Amino acid sequence: MSEKNIAIGVLSFNTEKYILKVLEDLKVLKYPIVIIDDSSKDNSLEVVKSFKKENPDIHCEIIENKSNKGAGQSCRELIKHCKDAGHKYMVKVDGDDQFDIEDIKKIILKLETEKYDFIKSNRFWSGGITGDIPKIRYFGNLIATQFLHFATGSNKIYDPLNGLFGIKTEIYNSLNDKKYPKRYGYPFYITSQAILNDYPSLQINNRIKYSDQESNIKPLKLLFSLIRLTLFFNRKKYQLKKVNYKLHKSLFYEVVFRFFLFIELLLIVRFILGYFTTIPVFQTNIAGWGILIVIFASLTVFIYSVSFNLENKYRKDYISIDE
Repeated sequence: MSEKNIAIGVLSFNTEKYILKVLEDLKVLKYPIVIIDDSSKDNSLEVVKSFKKENPDIHCEIIENKSNKGAGQSCRELIKHCKDAGHKYMVKVDGDDQFDIEDIKKIILKLETEKYDFIKSNRFWSGGITGDIPKIRYFGNLIATQFLHFATGSNKIYDPLNGLFGIKTEIYNSLNDKKYPKRYGYPFYITSQAILNDYPSLQINNRIKYSDQESNIKPLKLLFSLIRLTLFFNRKKYQLKKVNYKLHKSLFYEVVFRFFLFIELLLIVRFILGYFTTIPVFQTNIAGWGILIVIFASLTVFIYSVSFNLENKYRKDYISIDE
């Protein structure tokens, strides 16, 4: 594969202390580097410009955001820029030096085979984290993983907020302008979109080091963004099942699941009215309504698991794990 087919996209925002080390590591790979500076308040942009000037033999492009657009929007701009420049794939890297250059090399080597359209990373394995990951980030990723499984119908993918990935640049056409997160949760969006688009995908184990890097993530905003994205992709998944005959059986069980879920919610409302109010008509056989709630809850979970397992079996044909 020619160098033109792969470019490395680097997000930079207030990375003055780290960006030069990142670029020095990347330049030995001999692939085009595109850096987007998201209106940094420190000297990050000056460091990047100095690197470009001192390395005229390196294909290095700089995009300057005149105002802070957020990591999500900046990543989208990187993908668009690489696509317009004729690059088939982009490897997305952060400028804060948390990623291991060997993992970046691995993603490039896998993309060079042209077997995969999406390669994502997973830090949650025995050697994946150096230093102390903030607890809010650790538990946030655990929650995000469960959301991803619900949104995509696959339980093979983990760590959907990991910012190191390689993607076919044509995915830009699927980055919905209204739903795509401008700041938080964009790796979740890109992962979900790639899986639901049936991109041949690979998950690798990567290493992330935590030291004194500052995080700009707002936990509550990220949570609300993930909930919104999960519901969006779950609806999209449901629509895609309608037009894919291989998923019609899963669709049938999902329809049944939604019906039972609706009945379950009605039973819960009926139980609450009987238990917490004194309205006579709702005071009859409260224990019986409680038993019905348990029975329908069990059936609802069982039916959902059947639908999920059928879809998960289908997704396994498109998702590989690099051990």
